[in-house]
Amino acid sequence: MKNYFFIIFSLSLFLSACSATLSSFEKGGLIQNEGQERNIVMPDKEKTELPDWLIPPPEGSLVTQVITIYEHPVTKEQYQTNTGGYTILVK
Repeated sequence: MKNYFFIIFSLSLFLSACSATLSSFEKGGLIQNEGQERNIVMPDKEKTELPDWLIPPPEGSLVTQVITIYEHPVTKEQYQTNTGGYTILVK
């Protein structure tokens, strides 16, 4: 009988969490920069040149393993990398 209540409680908790996420998404709370088009520069597999305003992390440093989009604050040019740790150089 304890397992039955635990399963019902877990299921209701999960469903309430899902409904909270959906309702905030439907209200537009999670949408950012709506109506603004950005040009994201994605590197070619053969060509690994970075823009002159982006400095890579030092060799062997610990960086996050996540797709990251860097944006130059002046030109608004964007560049996507597979790791974090890059530095934006503003000229």
